[in-house]
Amino acid sequence: MKKIFYAVTLLQILSLTAASQVTKIWEARMNGTYNGTDRIASMQLDANGNIISSSNSYNSLFYPDIITTKYNSAGILVWSAVYGAPGTSYEGVYSMKIDISGNVIIVGSKGGTFGTDILVLKYNSSGILQWSDSLNGPANNNDLAIDVVADDAGNIYVLGYSYVTSTNQDIVLMKYNASGDKLWVKYIDGGFSLNDRGSKISIAPNNSIAISGYSYTSISSFGVIVISTDTSGSLLWQYYNAGYCNITSMKLDNTGNIFVGGDKGSSVTASDYFILKVNSSGSFQWLNTYSTSVSGTERIQSMEVDSSGSIFATGYTYTASASFDITTLKYNSSGILQWLQSYNGVENNFDQGQDMDIDEFGNVFVTGISYESSTSYDVLTLRYNSSGVQQWVERYNGPAGTFDSGEKIKCLLDGSIVVGGRTTGIGTSEDITHIKYSDGSLPVTLSEFTGVINGRNITLNWQTSGEINNAGFDVQRQIIKENVSGNWENIAYVHGNGTTNQPVNYTFEDKNLNSGKYKYRLKQTDYNGNYEYFSLNDPGEIVIGNPGKYELSQNYPNPSNPKTKINFSVPFDSKISIKVYDMLGREAAVLLDGFVKAGYNSVEFDGSNLASGVYFYKIESVDFIETKKMILVK
Repeated sequence: MKKIFYAVTLLQILSLTAASQVTKIWEARMNGTYNGTDRIASMQLDANGNIISSSNSYNSLFYPDIITTKYNSAGILVWSAVYGAPGTSYEGVYSMKIDISGNVIIVGSKGGTFGTDILVLKYNSSGILQWSDSLNGPANNNDLAIDVVADDAGNIYVLGYSYVTSTNQDIVLMKYNASGDKLWVKYIDGGFSLNDRGSKISIAPNNSIAISGYSYTSISSFGVIVISTDTSGSLLWQYYNAGYCNITSMKLDNTGNIFVGGDKGSSVTASDYFILKVNSSGSFQWLNTYSTSVSGTERIQSMEVDSSGSIFATGYTYTASASFDITTLKYNSSGILQWLQSYNGVENNFDQGQDMDIDEFGNVFVTGISYESSTSYDVLTLRYNSSGVQQWVERYNGPAGTFDSGEKIKCLLDGSIVVGGRTTGIGTSEDITHIKYSDGSLPVTLSEFTGVINGRNITLNWQTSGEINNAGFDVQRQIIKENVSGNWENIAYVHGNGTTNQPVNYTFEDKNLNSGKYKYRLKQTDYNGNYEYFSLNDPGEIVIGNPGKYELSQNYPNPSNPKTKINFSVPFDSKISIKVYDMLGREAAVLLDGFVKAGYNSVEFDGSNLASGVYFYKIESVDFIETKKMILVK
């Protein structure tokens, strides 16, 4: 049996910078299956702010297993899953996405008879493997899935490459439905009858499939290829741009323009930043390159696009001292450079940007690796504001003080960020590591958040293990009807305790709920207006079931002016009438007359058109009648 050892350290470490402050909220480390090298391949956030990562965990023969983990926003491991045969075969992940239902889709490769086969895995939101599939291409050679995307119906599109002859690769595109049925496989030739490889895939606003990759025009020359297909895999258009390239990122704006980035040049050792823009019809818009004056490999590692169509990129550029700087830049939608910043570390040495994200205000967050002689290679995280001004720099030196690298970064809605990477432990080689930062004084550590059902009431309980500048919590509720989630609504506000290092318990009771499914979250806000969301502990939703008997409750408010709510309970599906009568027994209103499903229910009485006074309301079914009095005051 494989064992995964993990530890979560909740730390409150305050680091001051010239422009603002950054707070390290928590750190979570995991040593993989073989106590060897573990590397995050992909990190995503689900709709509730949970952090899902898929990583390769290598043994001494450099055969990996796939480890997938889910942490909640407090840094607590919710689940972990391992896929692979113990130490005897190759199972590797290249990309991972989360679909609209929170399922985790992983693609990569696994050892085949004469090479590697494409591998596709699907886990549900609880970490249970739903299905797996593989593809051995026509030539029974090395086949690899590079990227994946899922549409709103749960269909899955997998991109990679496959040998179609013993010497020729084609782009391979596959479609699965949500149940894991392989609907079709397409082999796409770039047009030159030589090697073609898919790199990135996305779904465009018009639901077409956007693909980027590269295509060889000769044994030693290849360029960027951009392809659009419909949902059946039929080619809509294809664009080619010549020149040596390595594609690391592709982004689409909200009108379907496609941005492709990486490095491009004359050879593998002389390449520059490049960003190519193609519109939704496949027409060339612009291509920009950037390099320093020193010849060498200069590469964009990650890109993001904002709502205005501006494109951000980060990576590394070559320096005169034969080392690298982290270079981050922004172009507007027309390809005009807005700003460019380079970060040269504390010793003019090795600095590389690996990933980036932008928040809703246009602030830019970059993570990567930076060398300093006293701590060796550190996880480096940077923040720039929307104008490109550096706000803060944060370095993380792992337990062993040797090799540490930031490789993935995501912005949460509350303004905090999560960095994923690999850091060297003491006696544990390179471990999977997640670090959560806040660049304000957010800083409530929530140790638990649970809900308890009592009839048609739900009691919410949460505990903080420490608070900094905590003004309080908005309690928010989401109702799920027929598996469709409604909007979040504020239902209460609970005052916080400012700053304390002692545990604090909070509670709130949500009363008189109808039968159904409910989700809850807390919006914690500090005195400066910064906020952070905390979701209910897994399973994340609470179900109010059916009552055991008929019941009619006293209306509330009573007296009413002029509206009031009447709750009632139905133990099984029944025909129900609820009517209002005046003091003389005359019918004044019909609130309900029809078939009602079993459950806790409610109706509203509006007395706007009635005179003030005493009224009676009566519920009646086949085997139950009850009457109560209410007062209308206007």
